[in-house]
Amino acid sequence: TEPESSSDLSYKFDHALAARLAPVREFHTRLVAKRLGESYEAAHAKLVLDCAQAVVKRDEMKRAGELKLLPEPSQAAADKLFVETVFKLCDGLEARLQSYQNSPDARRRKMFELWEASQKDL
Repeated sequence: TEPESSSDLSYKFDHALAARLAPVREFHTRLVAKRLGESYEAAHAKLVLDCAQAVVKRDEMKRAGELKLLPEPSQAAADKLFVETVFKLCDGLEARLQSYQNSPDARRRKMFELWEASQKDL
């Protein structure tokens, strides 16, 4: 199949962005508020948010003509890789936090509870 165009990927990312990143942003905010901002989980959440911001910035730069484009289909493949990376990082964070659900470690259970609350309160 043909790779999707860069504009198709931007549209899909924009619409999926809010759904995937809102709980991550809320989770990170809660960790910082609970003085857990230096934890692995906070760093992972921040990495997700920073990578998502990089995708948005790249898209803005492309639209403004400030980013040298690759020839198609290489450009679409590069754009897709950036987007997929954000979602893979989200998947990894979610999987890690889900693994904490029944942990005997109180800290991990607290992380899971904060993650669950972050999703419910949106």
